[in-house]
Amino acid sequence: MRLVLILFSLMMFIGLSGCETIQGIGKDLQNIGKSLEKKSKE
Repeated sequence: MRLVLILFSLMMFIGLSGCETIQGIGKDLQNIGKSLEKKSKE
């Protein structure tokens, strides 16, 4: 669980630093949510 939290934080940092618009941030957050959802189903 701790590793997941660290990876999630890292993805958030990379995603937010790579986005230039609010719409881009929304898409990044949506992609992160989808990947977390897939991991939780495994």
